[in-house]
Amino acid sequence: MTLQERLNQYMEKYCLSGAEAARRIGTHPSQVSQIRLRNVYTPALAEKIYKAFGDEFREYFEYEKCPYCGSEYLPRDERQKTCLSDECVKKHRAEVVKEYERKVNSGEHVMRTYNERRPKKKKYLVLEDVKPPVTFTEFNERARSQGLSYGQLQGLERLGLR
Repeated sequence: MTLQERLNQYMEKYCLSGAEAARRIGTHPSQVSQIRLRNVYTPALAEKIYKAFGDEFREYFEYEKCPYCGSEYLPRDERQKTCLSDECVKKHRAEVVKEYERKVNSGEHVMRTYNERRPKKKKYLVLEDVKPPVTFTEFNERARSQGLSYGQLQGLERLGLR
């Protein structure tokens, strides 16, 4: 059963409106409607629902265990590898730097220059410079000699009438 179905069922069972459910969860009513209509939610929101409504909502998020201090945390996104305590973050950064240095020293990871990294072919179309057959002044003089303005002559030429 999805969180959407479970939340709709819970709200019907206890006769809760969307606004009342949002107040109990501690979030905006639009977030509750996003879950109820589209099943769109974050792990942090699922945790808030669990804390507000109880154990039947526990299955919709998972705590991760910090490899350094052993505490449980809820990751904000898939890149977060530790809890957000200063000590654990520093330890993780030190490990990342050591791994990077190991790769560079072993030749596994080689930094390339900017010119080597940038694409050889340009991704946009390059047009040749096209010069008009007649200069602006020549065109303007021809228009005056015919008793027309520059714009009138240009319009006639575009239509193929002159």
